[in-house]
Amino acid sequence: IERQWLRLKFIFWNEIMKILLLGATGFLGQSVNRHLKQKKLDVVRSSLSLGTDLLDSNATQKLFDSVQPSHVINCAAYVGGIQFVSKYKADVFSNNLMMSLNILTACKNSSVKRLVNPISNCAYPKHLTLFQEKDFWNGSMHESVAAYGISKRALTIAADSYYKQYGLEVINIV
Repeated sequence: IERQWLRLKFIFWNEIMKILLLGATGFLGQSVNRHLKQKKLDVVRSSLSLGTDLLDSNATQKLFDSVQPSHVINCAAYVGGIQFVSKYKADVFSNNLMMSLNILTACKNSSVKRLVNPISNCAYPKHLTLFQEKDFWNGSMHESVAAYGISKRALTIAADSYYKQYGLEVINIV
């Protein structure tokens, strides 16, 4: 998390911003929230447990319209342990993909300057022991995490597409 924080610090350095933190009550979101609060940044927290279902495109857009964030950090995910992902493969894949598309669309429809997506290293190929960006697409993921990992790989393609078509700046931190 410290390395990710350093990258975020560089990304957001000296900008006046209002940050929408999605997935703020989850494992990663709680940690990111603590770091942002320590830096006294203007953060609005959101998660399913706080009342916003990112699987609902209308609810997602309503959240963005209400908050009017300049920056979004997307820590939201539909995930559990390896057994959860193995048992609910279709739900894990489709729910994560749907949330990602709803978030990207809401960013595009709003005045969001930048979207940051932390992505788990399980999206890397299964044969790797050293994770380097150049190897991200060089092989398949481990079957136990493929449904989740593929949805996060798809997010990187969607992010690139939204940048090229709409100019939405998206940073994927794996």
